Amino acid sequence: MNEYGLDNDYFKKKLKKIVSDVKYFTPDEMIKALGDLVSVAQVQANDSEGALKKVSENIKRKKWEAVHRDNNNFKG
Repeated sequence: MNEYGLDNDYFKKKLKKIVSDVKYFTPDEMIKALGDLVSVAQVQANDSEGALKKVSENIKRKKWEAVHRDNNNFKG
């Protein structure tokens, strides 16, 4: 998995297979093969966005908790 959430090993393996067999593909088969890769990338992108959103929400929550903890500890 690379730093962006893309399973680069999966894509290397699949692209290597596509390239090695490209002389036997019909246009429809190429569309299907590349379309499958697009579908996998979209799923991984959505998973990455979800993970990034959770991290962002956790950071915001921790900042909010820290501010409120500091305010509650302030006796003035």
